[in-house]
Amino acid sequence: MKHIFLNGHRFAYDLQGTGPITVILETGLGAEAGEWQVVADKINSRATVFLYDRAGRGESDPPSTARDAVQLHRDLNMLLAEAAVHPPFLLVGHSFGGVLTRVFARRRRNDVRGLVLVESMHPRQFEEIGPAIPELSAQELPALTQMREFWRHGWVKAESSPELIDLPRSLQQDEALQNLGVLPLHVITAASFRKLPFLPDLDAGQRLQSIWDSLQNDFVALSPKTNHTRLDDSGHFVQRDAPMAIVEAIMPMLLAPD
Repeated sequence: MKHIFLNGHRFAYDLQGTGPITVILETGLGAEAGEWQVVADKINSRATVFLYDRAGRGESDPPSTARDAVQLHRDLNMLLAEAAVHPPFLLVGHSFGGVLTRVFARRRRNDVRGLVLVESMHPRQFEEIGPAIPELSAQELPALTQMREFWRHGWVKAESSPELIDLPRSLQQDEALQNLGVLPLHVITAASFRKLPFLPDLDAGQRLQSIWDSLQNDFVALSPKTNHTRLDDSGHFVQRDAPMAIVEAIMPMLLAPD
């Protein structure tokens, strides 16, 4: 990874491959940029690939204060400018990275060629899924206790993430910006909740999955040029479980005529 100092903080990034379109790979809250490497290896013969660690992740310095999606967007813009990375961009966002790519696409619409949302975070996910998580039981595994705490309460606290993300404000910023015009869009939805091993029974997983699928369907309406892939054999981290599904979403956008 290369390093750049912006406003006194070190940011780590990497540029791979060559091509007229720059693919920006944006991680979620629980992963580093390196998790995209399998995807990058498959597309860097046709595109320039930009990977980076946000402040508080990987090799980048931790943030000093809580930040929201718009502030993170500004960080990325400064990083792209300092690294001399130019549009057009194809944006790929996993989980919270989906929020960031939507903010980017709306603020720099003329620079964006397409958008791939991979198990993207939804503005209403905590209020809809949190109450549906099974209630505390004597036999439950610690992972379920932790999940319930985060989805019902912890997500509102910036210190829940090493990045100090202000999730409530970030999701408000995302929700305030509705459609994406005619931007080409590919939504990838996985079996996130059906794959969780610590839920008490299959019915619990299916109930949560149904809510998640409904929320993901909202993204399909963001553009009239949308494709939707459902992955029944992948968990939330599709870049780990089914990276080729992401590659297959990216390639047609790279090859499409201007």
